[in-house]
Amino acid sequence: MEDAANAPNADESLKAAFDQIGATPANGADFGRAGFTVLSSNGSGDYEMYYCYWNRHNDNSDPNLMGPMEFAVVRNNVYKLTVNKINGYGHPTSSDPKDDPDPLDPNNPDERNDLYIEVTVEVRPWVVRINDIEF
Repeated sequence: MEDAANAPNADESLKAAFDQIGATPANGADFGRAGFTVLSSNGSGDYEMYYCYWNRHNDNSDPNLMGPMEFAVVRNNVYKLTVNKINGYGHPTSSDPKDDPDPLDPNNPDERNDLYIEVTVEVRPWVVRINDIEF
């Protein structure tokens, strides 16, 4: 780990990020476009974010083409998800899309490898489950 004397200056790093988009880090600046995830606190003072997971149900072994039912959630299946690693901040819960440097595009289904989390999925065996619920 670097000691504080050799660590890069935070102001210089911030300026370099904004230089890439031709802007300056002033009030109201577009931090999302500069590559920063802008998090806002919720009513309880906590900072929340979304981690999206595309559940690959039926792998077609072609990372460039999404196959039929490849990322489907199948009715009556029980999925056990295990988070193995968190690689970075998730998507902000802010309503302003400029706050997310890597927004999700539902019209562009993809299989990119820019992973925020690594998850192991186990599809539990299908069994008849009886729920004893009284209304």
